[in-house]
Amino acid sequence: MKEDDELLSFKIITIGNCGVGKTSILQRFIDGTFNEDLMPTLGMNNKIKINTLKNGKKIILKLFDTAGEEKYRSLSKSFFKNVDGVLFVYALNDKNSFENLIKTFIDNHNGKKDIPLYLIENKNDLEKEVDKELVNEFLLDNINFKFKSISAKLNKDNSINELFQEISEILYINYKDSGKENIKQKFIKIENYSEKYKKINSCSLCEVE
Repeated sequence: MKEDDELLSFKIITIGNCGVGKTSILQRFIDGTFNEDLMPTLGMNNKIKINTLKNGKKIILKLFDTAGEEKYRSLSKSFFKNVDGVLFVYALNDKNSFENLIKTFIDNHNGKKDIPLYLIENKNDLEKEVDKELVNEFLLDNINFKFKSISAKLNKDNSINELFQEISEILYINYKDSGKENIKQKFIKIENYSEKYKKINSCSLCEVE
């Protein structure tokens, strides 16, 4: 690390249909709450959280919540700029959300394969509409993807925090192993960055870094 007031930062984005729970997943991780009445994301929202690794080091997670509406999908390719990890999210109770995720988001926007890619099944507390065999078939064909089944509403066994902890550990190890430990833009001054991203629901199409 550099100085105590600077932390290593990583950018993670969420991709998926409107209504699959991308915002709820991030909110559950950020402040531990769940809101049934969240408004759909317009463009892209951003959030941050300082996460502590198992070795005691702290990192900044820059979390970008992308819109799932059709009119915003053409923009999602730009969201992969300098991205460190991607969560592809579908809802277990919505077969269409899984089909669209595979056909539209993953096939057309899988910009990087050398970073953590997660297929996230949300709403596993609801009635199942997505056949497990379809999911397994995708995972067999895309072995670079990790899979997690969660519920942002129930967060059973603290699964969402465990998800982001796992991603954090992978990102840190990959960064250390890359031999690029002195990349200046990876370090953020906490006091400056926290002010910029303090709003939970701020549209930031022009602020993707």
